[in-house]
Amino acid sequence: MSKLDVRLETRAGHVFAVATGEFDLIEARQAILRMAAACRAAHVNAVLVDARAIASQVGVMHRYELAKVIADETRMRMRMAVVVNTENMFSKTLEDTARNLGVELLTTDSMAEGMIFLGLMA
Repeated sequence: MSKLDVRLETRAGHVFAVATGEFDLIEARQAILRMAAACRAAHVNAVLVDARAIASQVGVMHRYELAKVIADETRMRMRMAVVVNTENMFSKTLEDTARNLGVELLTTDSMAEGMIFLGLMA
């Protein structure tokens, strides 16, 4: 049984993902690769992830690993905003590592800030 559930929806100009449940690194990696495939199919490069319902904290090393997946395994230049709950704002490792690897990524606890970062709000 899956710990982490990530639903994807293609919207105008981006892929919208909703993540719920307990964090699992393997399932998160698979979800990122699914996001990249959805972006390629829709001819977009922006992903808005609503991860506010993740019930567990995501550790610093897992954030580093996810940034590496985004940069090295997606085979595309994704722009991503990850909206997390306040409890998961304790580290910007995902954002910092991704940016160091050339990926435009924002972690925030504000859906509006994530949408603005991706150019989805005027």
